[in-house]
Amino acid sequence: MFMYFYNYEWYSKSFLVWSQPLTGCIQTMTAIFYFKFLPKNDDPGYYSDKSVMSYFFVIENLFFSGLLLF
Repeated sequence: MFMYFYNYEWYSKSFLVWSQPLTGCIQTMTAIFYFKFLPKNDDPGYYSDKSVMSYFFVIENLFFSGLLLF
């Protein structure tokens, strides 16, 4: 983030522009694989009634990470 403001020309040509969203996609895919124990409720909210993140919310994050990567 610092380099974005400090030296945009360097930042725009560096590997950081595509590696940060790629890391987000990989982390989300790992979470989808390992967090299958999360509740699978149909409520589109962030948390379930027990204040636990929904499994479908984790899957939805892959979509938004993919948009950033695109």
